[in-house]
Amino acid sequence: MISQIGTYMSKFLSASLLMDAYRSFRQEVNFRKVIYFCAALLVVGVFLETYNFVRAVTPTGKFDSELGWVNPPGRYYDKDILYSINEEGFRSKKIDQQKPKIIILGDSIGFGLGVGDQNIFTAYLERQISGYQVLNLSVNGYGLGQYFLLLKREIDKFEPRLVIVIICTGNDIRNTTRAEDYGLSKPIFYVGKDGLELSRKHVSRFSCHNIFSYSWFLKRKPFGWMNQYCSRYFLPVEKKKRVVYQLLRKIYDLGKSRGVETLFVLSPSKSNFDEERSILEFIENAKKKDPENYVQAWLNSSEFHFKKNLSVFRKLFKDSGMAHLDLAKELKGGSIDHNSLFLDHYHFSEIGHKLLASEIKKIVLDLNMLK
Repeated sequence: MISQIGTYMSKFLSASLLMDAYRSFRQEVNFRKVIYFCAALLVVGVFLETYNFVRAVTPTGKFDSELGWVNPPGRYYDKDILYSINEEGFRSKKIDQQKPKIIILGDSIGFGLGVGDQNIFTAYLERQISGYQVLNLSVNGYGLGQYFLLLKREIDKFEPRLVIVIICTGNDIRNTTRAEDYGLSKPIFYVGKDGLELSRKHVSRFSCHNIFSYSWFLKRKPFGWMNQYCSRYFLPVEKKKRVVYQLLRKIYDLGKSRGVETLFVLSPSKSNFDEERSILEFIENAKKKDPENYVQAWLNSSEFHFKKNLSVFRKLFKDSGMAHLDLAKELKGGSIDHNSLFLDHYHFSEIGHKLLASEIKKIVLDLNMLK
């Protein structure tokens, strides 16, 4: 009897030891699976991050160490709107070596954001001024410093007969005097002892802002908020006008040194055409929302700054000797429905682009700028 009990006990203990060994083996196997899975995720993550930093493309543009970003070549659709970028990164047709060139510089206004290839002002201008190819070098989000650097890069290559600079009076002062915009690092000019100087000659692909913009991982929602800790540099208010004016003069002098005429176009906002009504409407709405602080709300509003900035540019060009087209002044009055000229507060509609091309052609011929 005792021997039987001993036999059963030994079998039970053996079975228990076997079960423990099995459980231990399973746990070890599962642990290995977890390790393998994590290692695979790490490899995929490293691949994605490497790919994104090498490619370095955001909706604003493709990384460029001198300019911050440029247009990536290709054909892109936004709903039914076609944006065609040639091999040089311009929103233009393939370079025609036989035709003399007109170069356009600008930001999203000059780029023609929201309007298809055949209906932007550069396409109309090319059809209206026969014998010339219009090269649209405009890039979304650019400021005057980037206009100058891009012109400096391309002017000798294409030897244009005319340079046209589309100035967004609403935000070009802001975009010119910040070291980062739209989540991307960019070059910024300041006035030093020797005149206008660059804060840095090359933008780092791995700057704090660029890391958060180009990283597949860090731009996800759980981590995106962290980019607020990236340092932001912008020029003091009292230095902004001087830098803006000197950059305008730099662009003009660069063209003049090559025997090229330069035309600056002051592109207005929608509210610039009916200032009195827009002010009254804004104040009425602000009063309803915040009766006690509506005046400060107006002073902080984008509309106030759009109007103020247009006045700043008008003063900068007064007696400067630089040819310019004040579009708001030219189009004010008459029977034009100014609302039909815009898609939003300051981007032109197809009608606006057609009118812009017509006004540019008129002043170019009047001033004999293609001599």
